[in-house]
Amino acid sequence: MNGLHAGHAPARRQAAVTGGRVLAAVSVLLVLALVVPAVVATRLSRARVDRARAETGLLAAALAPRIGRAGTAASAALRAGRGNVPRESVDARWTAGGADPLTDAGGGGTAEAPASPDPWGNRYAANVGVGPGSAVWVLSAGPNGRIETTFEQPAARALASGDDVAARVR
Repeated sequence: MNGLHAGHAPARRQAAVTGGRVLAAVSVLLVLALVVPAVVATRLSRARVDRARAETGLLAAALAPRIGRAGTAASAALRAGRGNVPRESVDARWTAGGADPLTDAGGGGTAEAPASPDPWGNRYAANVGVGPGSAVWVLSAGPNGRIETTFEQPAARALASGDDVAARVR
């Protein structure tokens, strides 16, 4: 009977089947280890951008009644809330700003606007000191922490640049 017992596979064949299962399990774990973190990172990134969009919108809505049609000459740029000062790559006027009309002296938010940093730990910025006919923005420097939007742009053709997350005030 060739040394086989009825109903049993040869030992070599059992080892091959078991090894194949282990290899398949390791392959599945490897794929999961590569795919799951990428999916989670993408969702976290989207959640951060969504939060920044919501907060820039709140800040823009809170700022709109406080500035005139021509902006205000009190400050070229304002930084809202706590956090790091974002780096500028286009124009130093974004980070040269002063007092923040949307938060109190202690850095707390108002009912209309958050005082927390953007999702990447930076302060929000607004270019309220621009001339008539220029776009006024509230923006987050985005994931790279660098403001890439041009400070003063004609309102009719104004665009946020790079990965900045922005809301128009006017």
